[in-house]
Amino acid sequence: MPSISELRSRACSMIEAEQESLRRLEAEIVEIVALRNKFAPINLLPPELLIQIFSHLQSNGDLVAATHVCGHWRAVATGAPELWTSFKFEDVSLATAFFERSKTLPLALYLKLTAKHTVHEMIAVVEPHVYRIHFLDVEFLSLDDVVAFSTEFDRPALALKKLGLYLEEKALDEPPDIVTALEDIPQMFPNVQELALDNLPFVDLLNPLNLTVLHLDGFLPSFTDVLQTLRHCSSLLDLMIHGSPFYEPSEEPSAYLVVNLPRLRKAAFHVDSPDYSLTILAHLALPDSVIVAIATEYQEGDFVTAPDIACMRGLQRFCIQWLPNDILCASAWRTLEPTATECLKLTLVGISKLTSPVLSEWPVDVSEVRRLEIDFGWQDPDELFRYLNLFPNVETLRAVRLTKHCMSFLCQALGSISSRATRTRTAVRGEESFLTYLPRLRSVEIGCLRWTTSFVRDLREVVVQRERFGHDAFILELSDVQNYYLCAQGGPHGDLGHARVGIHGIEEEPAPQAS
Repeated sequence: MPSISELRSRACSMIEAEQESLRRLEAEIVEIVALRNKFAPINLLPPELLIQIFSHLQSNGDLVAATHVCGHWRAVATGAPELWTSFKFEDVSLATAFFERSKTLPLALYLKLTAKHTVHEMIAVVEPHVYRIHFLDVEFLSLDDVVAFSTEFDRPALALKKLGLYLEEKALDEPPDIVTALEDIPQMFPNVQELALDNLPFVDLLNPLNLTVLHLDGFLPSFTDVLQTLRHCSSLLDLMIHGSPFYEPSEEPSAYLVVNLPRLRKAAFHVDSPDYSLTILAHLALPDSVIVAIATEYQEGDFVTAPDIACMRGLQRFCIQWLPNDILCASAWRTLEPTATECLKLTLVGISKLTSPVLSEWPVDVSEVRRLEIDFGWQDPDELFRYLNLFPNVETLRAVRLTKHCMSFLCQALGSISSRATRTRTAVRGEESFLTYLPRLRSVEIGCLRWTTSFVRDLREVVVQRERFGHDAFILELSDVQNYYLCAQGGPHGDLGHARVGIHGIEEEPAPQAS
């Protein structure tokens, strides 16, 4: 009879044999599953195409999840370092995996400082790879984070070309006094070409000699500081300033200060105060090809003391467009060529209701404009067109989408006659009559109009007065006139495509369109 020890030994041998058999079965199952995955339609794609698909995943988490689908996907994804070169650093362990899998390729890093890790912990992970970082965005929660960030790097990021630094707005509830603590930031990133600062009005703008793109957002430096920086930005191509001034300027910039930006292609200003944008523009010398965009809140009278903007002189064409909610958009060109690109885009948001169809002042010189276009957007003005005299050299006027009252006001302005005394050295000889507005006007086109019969009299009076006191060859044309034949002739409903107004009324009328 076997002893207890022998029975125990036999039992252990049987168990080990069963476990070995189970392991073999599990290995075979794994091989079968792998074989099945190998012939799955998605895995028949070439690895290069699968990598291309992975590159369109929207987040770091999606990419990591893809590596857990199957062994084939994991091998392809982890073997493609280009998939791991751009990521948002919020977790140290995840960031470590991205750094390892990206091998030695250039990096685009989004660094979000959170309460989970200290600045020191996060920079310690980034530091060994700083020579590879070409693009860096950093989000700060507090001013302490900004200061800590500026002192943590042991060596400069020489490869970095694009940098964005963002501070939460609530961190500036109290005015900071940390400028001296941030003096190391320019030395950390000496070769930056594209710079974006958000709510960091006190950070030195790095090495401006290299900058081609400068974006300032949120709370802004004083315009004096901005101008002093722009003096050294001769290579700048793109300038965007958006937000509100944080500091009041210690002094006004010198009237003789001229900042030359010969390569600038685009400048955009979206600042609450129009004075901020206009003061900067007044000291810039820009190429004719630049496009300047200005957006600001506006109240009538804001531009009365606007500085002279020399870089926006010589405008030839000016277009005004009225939008709902007292928003006015204006565009300007330096040439009358129809295919030319505008040099100015102006957006004014009315703080109070804008009453005049043409503003009483503009932030740029419009005295040389030869073609004026106004889109009234079917809105009724509260006043006559008494500020048309700001455009003394206009030769062509185009007005569209006029209401009945707006059309009446326009006709009154275009047909208005004033008089002045004529004098000799010794006495007054009499009176001289002249056109009150737009004395050089040669042609008017009015389009997109809902016709009423009273328009015939008003338009005819404009032609009579213009031919009498202005140009004999004055032209007034109509286009896209709605309900013309119904109102004018009592005929069937129909629109007038194009016609000319003469001293005897509407001339050259085409046949009515079918209803």
